[in-house]
Amino acid sequence: MELDAVVLSDARSHEVIAGVSAGERAVRVARRAGATRVRVVLTDGAAARGDLPAWRGARHAPVLVIRADQLVHPPLVLPLVAAAPLDGLAIAVDGDGAYAGAILAAGSRADAVIDALARGDSDAAIAATATLRVPHGEIARHPIATPAQRSAAQRMLYRILIKPQDNAITRISTGRSRFR
Repeated sequence: MELDAVVLSDARSHEVIAGVSAGERAVRVARRAGATRVRVVLTDGAAARGDLPAWRGARHAPVLVIRADQLVHPPLVLPLVAAAPLDGLAIAVDGDGAYAGAILAAGSRADAVIDALARGDSDAAIAATATLRVPHGEIARHPIATPAQRSAAQRMLYRILIKPQDNAITRISTGRSRFR
């Protein structure tokens, strides 16, 4: 499936977790989910959002929207892509059913989401109109607003990266050796 993606960026998007900024990580997650075109826009810059319809042009591919004010990992968006409606709006939700920072819009809803973002509507307001709520996978996201949250987010990433079958050299090279 062809896919366009919009990454919503703010000051927290520049926070570096495990060597990669949250914004860059969101772009990588979008690409891993299948996005062939990714556009990063500022959440507080209506002028920067205004050209989204022109960027999209006459394309009819579904649109993935990801918030980059948190650490995101593929399990946030992959379930959305797998459950993509033909014409509707799906959102990632946490265990409590709350919006988790990722939207997938398809069909006529894709253009409506692009238009809403261009007007300056928040992604949360757009998510409130979702036709499908998809629970995200485990270890999908982590807040990064405070230094303690950023440290916890980095620990979360290392938990994903280091597996029981990894050898000592792999664990040492990631800085998380069990031999220390």
